Amino acid sequence: MIENFDKIISAETGGPEVMDKLLKEHLNIGLSDCTQALSNSLSERAEELLEDIMNLAPYGDYDKLTEDPQVMLSFLKEESCKQENWIIDFVEVEKKGDKLLKLTFLNKSVDDGDILKGFVFLGLSGVIRHAFTQVHS
Repeated sequence: MIENFDKIISAETGGPEVMDKLLKEHLNIGLSDCTQALSNSLSERAEELLEDIMNLAPYGDYDKLTEDPQVMLSFLKEESCKQENWIIDFVEVEKKGDKLLKLTFLNKSVDDGDILKGFVFLGLSGVIRHAFTQVHS
């Protein structure tokens, strides 16, 4: 078990591959474990999240913009929840001296990729303490 997240935080500028490697090396967990947790969260909370989405442009294609709740719900459950749609955005220690690492992901399938976000909190042991999705409009 590691004592702090300094090595992992410093890898943020190295890109997703470097981040994934260090997470696996120091915490025995990878980005794919995090994106799976976010996919599960989105599947479970899609109806609730839909309340915060007025319209949706699949993959930023505004020619396909829809306001139909059923179409948007179907898209969230069938397309947005795919693991490959979650892209790591940034990593930070939640509070100075805190023992939780916060990984923030963007979902590239909704609009321009900055509306649907995912948050994963990891402990020093590498266990996912909490993972959830949220709409930021």
